[in-house]
Amino acid sequence: GFDESLVNSTPLEGMGPALPAGTPRWQTTILFIERTLDFIKRQKAAGKPFYVNLWFSEVHDAHVPRPEDADPELMDTTAKKKKGGGYPQNLDAFRRTLTGFDRDLGKLLEGLRALGVEEDTLVIFTGDNGPNPLYDTTHRVRSAGLRGQKWSLYEGGIREPFIVRWPGHVPAGKVNRDTILASVDFFPSLCLIAGVSAPREAVFDGEDLGAALLGQGKLRTKPLFWEYGRTAGHLKPNGESDRSPNVAVREGRWKLLVNADGSRAELYDLAADRNETTNLSGAQPDLAKRLADQALAWRKSLP
Repeated sequence: GFDESLVNSTPLEGMGPALPAGTPRWQTTILFIERTLDFIKRQKAAGKPFYVNLWFSEVHDAHVPRPEDADPELMDTTAKKKKGGGYPQNLDAFRRTLTGFDRDLGKLLEGLRALGVEEDTLVIFTGDNGPNPLYDTTHRVRSAGLRGQKWSLYEGGIREPFIVRWPGHVPAGKVNRDTILASVDFFPSLCLIAGVSAPREAVFDGEDLGAALLGQGKLRTKPLFWEYGRTAGHLKPNGESDRSPNVAVREGRWKLLVNADGSRAELYDLAADRNETTNLSGAQPDLAKRLADQALAWRKSLP
């Protein structure tokens, strides 16, 4: 569990304080960073190591730029109670919101340096899903052309930015285009890097890819699986081409999507077709069947 927490919603019992209702997201970013640096300062003073899960919500829709980044002429003062606070939701709003968020991330990194823990702290920056199609009015711009958005298992819905920073340990500016890594790999990978032995009885869905986090090339040996949209009530992206089957598996360069009832199998070679335009299930029937069988067996194993 966590020793301390600060959340921007009503917390569960024992989960720490919540922020006041209606706190603007950009203010929660500042508060989260201040509390994080305070926590780290106290751990350092006590001679203790630390782990922080720092989840920001500022670039989640609706996008409301900070006052210094906003264009006041765009604000609809009669729509203060609308989602977005009356600010038009488009790519401009996202970029303006992101600008302020980026500045505060810089303050977080500067804070680590000021505390003297920069070279002892591994920082991982990533996201949870692709852009919300209800607000991404410029189709596939924010996903860099990838097919799919939030609520989709195409790459635009599940492929995320992933940046690792650790001065003196991770090569600056190096780009790894070969390692396929997911959040299920964090636990075993970080255990190795931190020199912590995982419980013997632990069975990880992911695998140790710590070498990749440190800038070395390492390929995964296990497939990755996804599921989204188990019931008809789940939200779906706008546009039929972005609405994926609800189960997916990735094995090396190959990715297969299929519905839980076995219908609509789609096979893509992501090394040659990152935008998932050409379904190869007909040209590679044996491979498609093997991956579909794997995906559906995994799906049936879930609660």
